[in-house]
Amino acid sequence: MRPPLRLAEARFAATLAWQQTWRRARRSLGAFIGIAGALTLVLVQLGFQAALEESAVRIHRQLTGELVVVARHFQGFRDLDWFERAGLAQAHAHPQVAAVAPLMLDAILVRDRESQAMSSIWCIGIDPDQPAVRFAVGRADTQLLRLPGRVLFDRESRPRYGDVLTRLDRDGRASMLTALASVPLQAELEIVGSYRLGATIAVEGTLLMSEATLAGVLGRSRERLTLAVLQLAPGARPAQVAAELAALLPASLRVMTLDEMIAMEQHLWASETPIGLIFALCTGIGLVVCGIFIWQLLGQLIDENLHEYVVLRIMGYNAAFFALVLLLTALLYTAAALPLAILAAAVLDVFSAGSTHLDTHLTVGRIVFVMLAGTGTALCTGALAGLRLRRADPAALL
Repeated sequence: MRPPLRLAEARFAATLAWQQTWRRARRSLGAFIGIAGALTLVLVQLGFQAALEESAVRIHRQLTGELVVVARHFQGFRDLDWFERAGLAQAHAHPQVAAVAPLMLDAILVRDRESQAMSSIWCIGIDPDQPAVRFAVGRADTQLLRLPGRVLFDRESRPRYGDVLTRLDRDGRASMLTALASVPLQAELEIVGSYRLGATIAVEGTLLMSEATLAGVLGRSRERLTLAVLQLAPGARPAQVAAELAALLPASLRVMTLDEMIAMEQHLWASETPIGLIFALCTGIGLVVCGIFIWQLLGQLIDENLHEYVVLRIMGYNAAFFALVLLLTALLYTAAALPLAILAAAVLDVFSAGSTHLDTHLTVGRIVFVMLAGTGTALCTGALAGLRLRRADPAALL
């Protein structure tokens, strides 16, 4: 057996892998498209998962403070809880708290005047003098919310609320009628302006109004808040202030930093709903399909060149050499399919963003993850194909 030349063998393996890949380019077109399609599936699935998780905290990211106060058993915006406004007295008195902004949240049913169809919409009740959210709303529009029954409509809501925007743009005003079974008299909500927020994983659209208007619509006291947003003085440390307030506020209240609240909401959607599991399974299926197509390609390659491989084996090339050839071949097919997958995923993201009103777009992190996952799949498949080639008996073949 000739002495091993590791660098020369590696170069020869790379050359052989490239030649085999190029020579089979046309015959392997179907499998190549299959690999690209599987990687596209993974990219799109990850994009939808990221967009849904980010949409779940869209309102959170618009809060104007660094800390939030919620009820002790608050479990995210899916299961809203409330607490009494009087419990915030100690927060007002803390020297590092510059302002306390109350916030009321709830979903109501509204009825379209023309079609009489009912739809659920999320209501955000604020104090017009101390808004808890930072939507791009003019101060004049915010002050209009002081009047009872006046609301602002989210222009990025999903199109299921009739021609609200058409009437608003044409006449400067529009209206909705509530459709709540829990109150005897329904309220008319006059839309006097708009803002942009966007739909979320659980919310089709939103209305911005004063807390007094929302309390009147729901028929409950203004003293029952969903949360309070605390704006801290310059230089204050949110974690430290949160710890101090936790010792001062009543046991029925809980203080969190805004980052903690965002992380909790995303974790709840990812781990306590089927969404996280479904997307994880779809991503895994996409990688398995990618591996199957690569296995098919390598299997055909081995069958067509088995006698040549045996000759090289008799000449002294060991199993590591053939494994390297197959690994490099698998990586070449995967690398060639990735740009096509990225292009297809980008096109699909544009169409899905328009139809779902979710922020689906390609990110560098997602592309890098799919590159690494595709590389790992190619390496695993190439290693398995190498085991098949290793079991070949040169004497039986020659």
